[in-house]
Amino acid sequence: MIEREDLKYLKNIVDLQNKDVNYNTLDDIVYCIKEDDQFGFMHNILSATNNKLDYRLLSNVLTTIKKEPDIENALLDSFSTPQVNAKMNIVNHLDKLELINEKSEVVIFAGWFGSIFIPALAPRVKKITLIDMDERVINVAKNRLFMDYSVDVPVKNRMFNDPHNVQFIVGDIFEMFKREYETTDIFINTSCEHMRPMSEWGPKGPRSLYANSPFGEPITRKVPWWTRMKEGCHFAFQSNDMFNIDTHINCVNDIDEFEKQLPENAKVKVKDEINDERGTRFTLIGEICKE
Repeated sequence: MIEREDLKYLKNIVDLQNKDVNYNTLDDIVYCIKEDDQFGFMHNILSATNNKLDYRLLSNVLTTIKKEPDIENALLDSFSTPQVNAKMNIVNHLDKLELINEKSEVVIFAGWFGSIFIPALAPRVKKITLIDMDERVINVAKNRLFMDYSVDVPVKNRMFNDPHNVQFIVGDIFEMFKREYETTDIFINTSCEHMRPMSEWGPKGPRSLYANSPFGEPITRKVPWWTRMKEGCHFAFQSNDMFNIDTHINCVNDIDEFEKQLPENAKVKVKDEINDERGTRFTLIGEICKE
């Protein structure tokens, strides 16, 4: 059940797709959520105060929580203020570099629910490929949160004019090179702390080069994966210094340490840091150069 303390999450969700939203009646909305027809009441109240409100994402989130209550905490956390700030930090930098346009193809590694990037990028780019190892979060993203963007929705079942340009894939990004990578313009990974360094993603051999890696020797490739990218391909990576979180296996102490984890042919264009209550997030954005 949504409580008053959860208002900040609802605000973040609505703000992703709307500007200048009137939140004066948000306390009333929380009361309505507790009624039997949570979504009908919310729709009526928000529509009355914001005539042009796009409430589909909010409705999808609340419906998901109702249908799958055990996923509530994780789903709301994906829309938390630190998550919004971190993801939008990347979007804003990509905009400043003029890298986002209707021809852009984007791959998101370990994309979780896609909560921020999909609504922020899908209407503006040609295609998004979101990959995550967790089959459940992929199913929630594809079938509940962002079905209006999924490429898997049959044309006859499409109800809105959204682009349907998001491909959801369950998988380990370190296991197989995908054909989508060769046409990708922007690789996004905001989960670098959860995995081995990006320099060890399809790296060149021999494996003995990585004998001292704390993550074990990776599978090496005759042609390193980062050298197979198109001319002008860019990356946007984030890590952090939040060592106290159990699932963080590859935190860094500072942005310089993070930069050392980039592939050899990476040219950094942007360095940035974002502080939140748990620590510091480090952002690196740049170009994958042809060797």
